[in-house]
Amino acid sequence: MKDWHATFKGWQLFLLVTLLFLASYYVVNQRYDRFYRINDINNDNRAIIEQYLSKKDQEYLVENQISITHLLNYMPYSGFDIHNYKYYEILIADGEYKGSNLVTVGNKLVKKLNDEFNSNQEEIAEYLVSNKLLSAYLEKDNFNYDHRKDYIILKKLYNANGYVDDFESYHSTLASRGFKDAEISQFFQTATKYYSQDSLKILMTRASDQNTVLVDNPSKNTLTLSDNQFIGSYVPSNLVLIEGIQRSHYDMYLKKDAYEALRTMLKDMGKLSDDLVVHKAYVPYKSETNLPGYNEFQLGNTISFTHLDLGYNNFAQSQQAVWLEANAYKYGFVIRYDHDKASITNHTYDAHIYRYVGKDVANKLHENKQSLEEYNIQNEEKK
Repeated sequence: MKDWHATFKGWQLFLLVTLLFLASYYVVNQRYDRFYRINDINNDNRAIIEQYLSKKDQEYLVENQISITHLLNYMPYSGFDIHNYKYYEILIADGEYKGSNLVTVGNKLVKKLNDEFNSNQEEIAEYLVSNKLLSAYLEKDNFNYDHRKDYIILKKLYNANGYVDDFESYHSTLASRGFKDAEISQFFQTATKYYSQDSLKILMTRASDQNTVLVDNPSKNTLTLSDNQFIGSYVPSNLVLIEGIQRSHYDMYLKKDAYEALRTMLKDMGKLSDDLVVHKAYVPYKSETNLPGYNEFQLGNTISFTHLDLGYNNFAQSQQAVWLEANAYKYGFVIRYDHDKASITNHTYDAHIYRYVGKDVANKLHENKQSLEEYNIQNEEKK
């Protein structure tokens, strides 16, 4: 009997302890704050969370220990989805998207990324946002993520998202000509330094012509143009008004380095320069009547001279023409269409037209009796 009695008391004690434990657990559990692992939580924050998030979303918030520091401002907006919090944070950090627009854009971004990519969605989102490609990605159905680096290159010429449409069109045309992706990228990497959005578009109007060379760098002093070398409506960036020099009309321009070399040359020419007239200098694309886009007067470093008193066709026999042929190279100018070079330049001898190429190149052309075409061919072969 004693053993049974002792056993009964033992069970009573165990039951009592168990009941006390359960009671304590109930009390503690009732007082447990499930939000304690969330940074910056307080009564106001808790109220917002409980008001705008479902119980299930609250659990997701807690389980993932999501910081609410930035998200609290966006929870009240329609469509807020705590599961998209990483993308909201990316947009918040960018600073361009705010209020309900941030929630709308964030949700749209998540949906499109999930539809188009199986992995790395967050990394892709960060790239799009940090490189200001997001609006184009969301707006343009033809946005190709593989071309993202090319978009970045081209978009600096644009105020809106039309760069996507234009690049896809340009890419398609150049690819049909056999250009590889790397070559296309390099072309636009260079061309966007010298062309505007409009002038690049004009340049690309000849892209489908297999016989036309699209000049990506029209600023080269040694560039030669012909009926298959096209620069579209390119405008040199450093044109200056020709002043203090006799010219056929007031409003004439040259690239700055060519103009400064011209002033020095005419000063050293002495009294002979009194009868020398600048007949033609830079001619813009819209004003060029002779093969616009293919004419070297559009480059800003080509110049045509004439005599104040002699007829145009008599200039070659003038003292001024003789002096220029003998000395212009010292100042960086070369006669563009020299004697006995017609078969190479496709242009007969012309005493009027000079090109500024810089002193170094001009000296080499003079010493070797070369035309610009011969010089360029020689240097191309060295590469």
